[in-house]
Amino acid sequence: MKTCILLIGLTALLCCGCATDHLQKFYVQVLHEQTVPKHLRNIQPDIIISNNLTNDSSKALRKGLGVVGYADYWSSRPPIPADLRKQARRVGATCVICSIHHRGSETAYRPVYNWVPGTTATYGSSGSISAQSTASFYGNGLYGNAYGNAQGYYNSTASASSPGYLQYAGAMPVTIHYYDVNAVFLRRDHQSAALR
Repeated sequence: MKTCILLIGLTALLCCGCATDHLQKFYVQVLHEQTVPKHLRNIQPDIIISNNLTNDSSKALRKGLGVVGYADYWSSRPPIPADLRKQARRVGATCVICSIHHRGSETAYRPVYNWVPGTTATYGSSGSISAQSTASFYGNGLYGNAYGNAQGYYNSTASASSPGYLQYAGAMPVTIHYYDVNAVFLRRDHQSAALR
């Protein structure tokens, strides 16, 4: 018998957490331009993970980078470098400075179920039936005996099934961690330099 553990709720939570692009959703554009310049659409932006966003951003500004935009939010899924690069390409940034700090955690309990497969029962019966008969007759000078013998066999089967079902097995603790995410998107060009 196979046992399948279903973590209902946890799967939905994980899928929903991965489906939202928080960097795009919470992005605020500072540089006012209608479209990203063509030469910046396929760039490989620099990613800097910072422990001191204010200090590192100030250094970048002193080096001639200008702010294109920023994102500030908290989430159970902090961005990875690929997420930061994707958003940088969308907005035409050549550098991203990102600060990620653990905000806290909470524990929730999710139900766990075991799959109990259905059962099938087969019932059968078989046997034989026999009958014998003897008859004698007299009349009008006639005399005789008649004999009869009959035999038959039978075999029958029937089956009944019950469906499988989920059986509650208990609750599993699931800890969710939350992170503060602050990302500054910068680039060096004539437009962003004017913002310094």
